[in-house]
Amino acid sequence: MKNKNIFLIIVVLVLHGREILSDDGVLYVDYYKDKCPLAEDIVRRNVEIAVREDPRMAASILRLHFHDCIVMGCDASLLLDSFGDMVSEKLAGPNVNSLRGFDVIDKIKYNLEEACPYTVSCADILALAARDAVVLRGGPTWEVWLGRRDSLKASFDGANIFIPFPNSSLETLIANFKEQGLDIGDLVTLSGSHTMGKARCLNFRQWAYEVSHEEYHDKYKRYRTFKRILRSICPEKGRDDVLAPLDYVTTARFDNQYFINLVQGNGLLHSDNVLVSEDEEGDIKKQVWGYASDEDLFFASFVNSIIKMGNIRVLTGIEGEIRKNCRFVNIKGESLDCKSLKRRLMIDSSINYIHTKKNCVSHSEMGTEVDSKMAYGGSLPVENVQSLASNNLDDIPPRYIRPELKSDEVLINGSLQIPVIDMSKLVDNDDDELAELHSACKDWGFFQLINHGVSEAVIEKMKSDIQEFFKLPLEEKMAYAQLPNTIEGYGQAFVVSEDQKLDWGDMLFLLSQPDSIRNIKLWPTNPASFRASLEEYSWKLENVKICLLELMAKNLGLESGRLASLFQDGIQGVRMNYYPPCAQANKVTGLTKHSDATGLTLLVQVNQVEGLQINKNGTWVPIKPLPGALIVNIGDIMEIMSNGEYKSIEHRAVVNPEKERLSTAAFHSPNMKTMIGPLTDLVKDRENYKTISHEEFVRLVVTSKLDGKSLLTHMKL
Repeated sequence: MKNKNIFLIIVVLVLHGREILSDDGVLYVDYYKDKCPLAEDIVRRNVEIAVREDPRMAASILRLHFHDCIVMGCDASLLLDSFGDMVSEKLAGPNVNSLRGFDVIDKIKYNLEEACPYTVSCADILALAARDAVVLRGGPTWEVWLGRRDSLKASFDGANIFIPFPNSSLETLIANFKEQGLDIGDLVTLSGSHTMGKARCLNFRQWAYEVSHEEYHDKYKRYRTFKRILRSICPEKGRDDVLAPLDYVTTARFDNQYFINLVQGNGLLHSDNVLVSEDEEGDIKKQVWGYASDEDLFFASFVNSIIKMGNIRVLTGIEGEIRKNCRFVNIKGESLDCKSLKRRLMIDSSINYIHTKKNCVSHSEMGTEVDSKMAYGGSLPVENVQSLASNNLDDIPPRYIRPELKSDEVLINGSLQIPVIDMSKLVDNDDDELAELHSACKDWGFFQLINHGVSEAVIEKMKSDIQEFFKLPLEEKMAYAQLPNTIEGYGQAFVVSEDQKLDWGDMLFLLSQPDSIRNIKLWPTNPASFRASLEEYSWKLENVKICLLELMAKNLGLESGRLASLFQDGIQGVRMNYYPPCAQANKVTGLTKHSDATGLTLLVQVNQVEGLQINKNGTWVPIKPLPGALIVNIGDIMEIMSNGEYKSIEHRAVVNPEKERLSTAAFHSPNMKTMIGPLTDLVKDRENYKTISHEEFVRLVVTSKLDGKSLLTHMKL
């Protein structure tokens, strides 16, 4: 077998050289040699693990490659999930309740992104994984031509038209393959993929109970026994999901047994058997007989046909994109830098972005990374405030009453407001606007950001879904309640003792970036668009974060990428707040005064009720959000890193006596490898703050109650 595979590779290389011209561009054998040297090893290792755990997975992965290429070409459109008006190809008739292995592709992509971000396409992953799956089950190997890019759309209608159904006629099969530039020889050869895998009773019932074929073959004593077996597995009604092997002799091996079965009339599917039964010319029968009698011939033909199939209408060059996650189109474009954000300010950002219902990548399903890395402490459970407020209380429970509010000085004339910064001017290197940004970070710690590149549609969709979530019955919201030893989920945060004063509000807090720390089970599925909205919203804010960090680094005298590199693959958590009305609003607080224990916060007011106040020189200043603006504030980590040059300011949320208030804040922190302390380049005379590990810092945050700037006080030297 080893010598046979070497021979096949030599044949292909002689025929094609080191590059190949596909229908739409040039592909290369060694495309990732310098870009991502370990790409093929990473794919192979993951496929090996998956197939070892589930031998049937080899057939499933090979099938993904075929079902992808046969629709719009080999562009990974199959992997996209439904969103908005776009319906996923996964839901098409030949695919629904049939395809599997998407989680394997997710894991491969995750590992590749860790090794080589935005480099290896999902389309290339499918092509490589298909090759490795065949090899692992005893089939031939071949060089995979690489350099494909990923589609920005899916074609539900195309999947229904071009992917063969199990009951397809020979005429339909030939027409489907011809549409993709594949001939009858390719049809027969690639049908040999059915030497592995299984099919549902629903898909082979028609053939199992076809009397005409049974009567024709009875006199030759063919497949009477085989059909009896099939009928015992698959009754005429019911048991639709019962599985039977496509090749009942060597069920999990890639060999030529499929064609031997066809010669004997023992193909499982109608679409298999028609290769022989409906071949009036006899040429297909000759090919089937040839493969049945010569496995080497089948293997050599298979290599040529699958390479040919893998080059159907591929996207190359600047077409399509390299997805970060195979299940959804990139929201942030090809890179997370300020230049890409500037481009996005000039183009229509109305592309439908895709989010998986299951995960994007849901790495909580890949192991215990979420629990082991992010469970640093939790919050004590307390009564739901939204439910409490609905009782129209005459007396507020003592734990919510804040006597100290009486003495607070609040500016009521609106004469003082935080600065407004124009992102479009910043990315055009407007020196005056850069100076305004620097001043806002030093003197205020807060500013409103306009023309930030996040479309109104994205923000409004997120706002709408947040409002719909908090309208749900309490029991439905409690399905996403906080888990022990973590603040993630629905409830309240920073409650660390039984006698602590409580805030007049509830929250839903979710870790949104990077993908590996998400607990997708806590992401609401009602409203149905919530997960997709949050996915898109979170990535849009990542763009803004990176751009702001580059500009802040420039203002601080650092290399432009210095801060951004520390926050690349950093932690993003999104907190959605609900503050019920309270008739005695002057006695309670929606969110205790505090400074954010993160690097950078991007806040959006969800409804029209104001309530955010910042502490400016001892006076509480109400903030009046501008329509469409992001409210940005410097967090404790940024103050520490800047050695005190940028300021993290105390702020709080107050409650309205008549109306509910909703807001959402996205908190951005460095990656977990970053030490929290002053940056060396910004220490002039002395370090003003301690340096500790990020893990120690996070643990300190989540096990402490909100209390002004107590965390910064703890960190000061």
